[in-house]
Amino acid sequence: MTNYSFRKDLDRSKATTELAKYILENNEDTWFDRQSKEEGWFVNDVNDRTCDLHLLTAPGGRDILVEIKEDFYCQKSGNVAVEYECRGKFSGILTTEADFWLYRIHVPPDGESLWVITPTNKIKEAIDKKLWTRHVTGGDYKSNTKMYLFPLAVFQSLGFELKDKSETPKVHKEKH
Repeated sequence: MTNYSFRKDLDRSKATTELAKYILENNEDTWFDRQSKEEGWFVNDVNDRTCDLHLLTAPGGRDILVEIKEDFYCQKSGNVAVEYECRGKFSGILTTEADFWLYRIHVPPDGESLWVITPTNKIKEAIDKKLWTRHVTGGDYKSNTKMYLFPLAVFQSLGFELKDKSETPKVHKEKH
């Protein structure tokens, strides 16, 4: 659950991005892994306004941008939230420059993480097709964040799961 402390949220975000980098670099026998080997991708930290990570391609290729998202409420609601507005301005899926969204989803019954990577255009298509169940307003205090809610199974069908094979410090795997 969001703790409404910017500093704590920032620290958690950095830890999640580090774990995401590890997972992207260490997933084998997935479409993503095969693509990365064929295209010569490797992961580079960025964390700027365009995305959280770049997958750098072989010389002459283009960067693949990856946005990292985390959903703590899925374990209670069974839905994955996709943000589209915050503080009265378009945000999230409406402004992203990322090619992929990598979601860390905390799911029941034990709150462990499920990692789903989805091409951004698939999320946008699902919104256009109204595969979401409803939209809600929430987020941090006074953020007035607006989000589409997708049932977990629907969201999973948009991309594919990456396995967390890490033996990272407990902070990355803590339950919420």
